[in-house]
Amino acid sequence: MVLCFSTFSSILVKCKAQSTKQVALGRAMLNALHPNCEGDYSDSSISDLVHGKKNIPILDVDDAKNCNPKKLAEQFRKDVIPLLDSNKIGNIVLALKDVVSQDSIIERNTIVELVNNMTKQAFLEKDAFVFADLLAGLLLYIIRNTNNSGTKSDADSVTSEYVTSFDLQKDSIVFLDSYSNESSLISVSLMATAHEAVLLAESEGKCIRCGRPIAVGGDNAVKRATLVTLPDGTDIVTCADCACVVAAMNEAEQKALTEKQMAARELNRIRDDIAIERIDGDIEAVLRSVDQLNEDDNTELRLDPLTIDKKITEKRLREHIRTDVLSLYPGVNETLDRLAGEGRINPTRFARQIRRIFENADSPVLSEREIYDLIVDKLNTVGGGRYKTACEVIVSYFVQRCEVFNEIAE
Repeated sequence: MVLCFSTFSSILVKCKAQSTKQVALGRAMLNALHPNCEGDYSDSSISDLVHGKKNIPILDVDDAKNCNPKKLAEQFRKDVIPLLDSNKIGNIVLALKDVVSQDSIIERNTIVELVNNMTKQAFLEKDAFVFADLLAGLLLYIIRNTNNSGTKSDADSVTSEYVTSFDLQKDSIVFLDSYSNESSLISVSLMATAHEAVLLAESEGKCIRCGRPIAVGGDNAVKRATLVTLPDGTDIVTCADCACVVAAMNEAEQKALTEKQMAARELNRIRDDIAIERIDGDIEAVLRSVDQLNEDDNTELRLDPLTIDKKITEKRLREHIRTDVLSLYPGVNETLDRLAGEGRINPTRFARQIRRIFENADSPVLSEREIYDLIVDKLNTVGGGRYKTACEVIVSYFVQRCEVFNEIAE
C-alpha cells in the first residue's frame, strides 16, 4: 500500500460520521486549500479521486504549494474534522501510520507532515499528535509529491475491516491542542531494559522525586536518568541530581519515595485498565452540545444536591461538582434525550460505560480528585480533546446520577 490521496481519503471516508457523505468529505478536504474560493468538484470527480482513478487537479496542486500550512490546519479543524466520527480518530492515525510504514518509496528522513515538518521516522515513533496539523500536513505532502492515478488497488485495500483492526490500539494515541506543551514527550532513542521501561512508564517519563523529564538512550539523548534501588529493595528512576540526594535521605524520606513509587505503579495500572474501556456513540456531539449549554438559575429550586454531599469528602471537588449539577443537570438530561432521539447516543449504555470506568479508577490509593480527573481525561480523549470543561460537566452529572462515586458509609 502507498500513501496517496486515494488511501488517505479512503481512511477518512471509512471513519466519517454517519451523517457525512463521501463527496462532502472529499470537497471539504480540497476546499480547505482555497477557503475563499470553493472549487468546482462534481460527485463523479470526487469519487474518481477517492478511488484512485485520477490525479489531483493542477489548480489544487498549485494551491498546495502556495498555501499557508498553519491556515490549512485551521481549516481542517473547522471544516473537515467535524465530518469525522470522533470515536474513530485513533483508528485514523493508526491506519495512516500503517500506510506510511508500508510505503517503501518514502525514506525515513523524508518530511511527510508539512505543517510541523515531521519526518516519516518521527511520525511512526510518535503517539501524541495535534490531529488537524497531522491531517493537513500529510495532505500537503500527498498533493505535492504523490501520484494518485492508478492507485485503485491501494484504495480498495482500505476496507472497513482494515480500519476496525486498530480498535484495540486506538486508545494508545494521545491528542494534543499544541505541540508547545509536549514537554514530557522527549524525542529520543530509548535504550532501556524492560524493567527500566516499566519504571519510566510508571513515573510518566519523569524523575519520581522532582518531576523533571528524563530519558536514557544514545548519543543525542538526554542522559540524566538513573536507576536507584532503595534499601527496602524498591527500584525507582530519578534524574542524576536526585540520585545523589536520595542516597543521603533518612529512612522516613526513603520510605516516602517507596510509597510514591507504589502509588505511581497503581495509577499506571488503573490508566491501563481505563484505556481499554469503550465509550460508544457520538461523544463529540454530546460534548459539543454540553459545551454550549447555558446555566439554569432556577435549577437550585427543584434539584436536591444531597447525593453529592453524601459521596464527596474533598471540599473543593464537592463545590465544583455542586456548581455543575445545580446549573447544568437539566441541560445535560435534555441533550442526551435529544441525541438519543437522533440515534447518536444510547444514554443507558453510556451510563453503564461511565460506571465501568469509575469502577476501574476506584482505588484506595487515589484521592477523589484523582479518580474524577481520570474519568474526565478518558472522556476528553474519546471526544477528541477539545471539550475538557464539558467532560467535567458530564462526569459531575454522573456523580449526581450515582454512576460515579459511592455513598460514604456513616
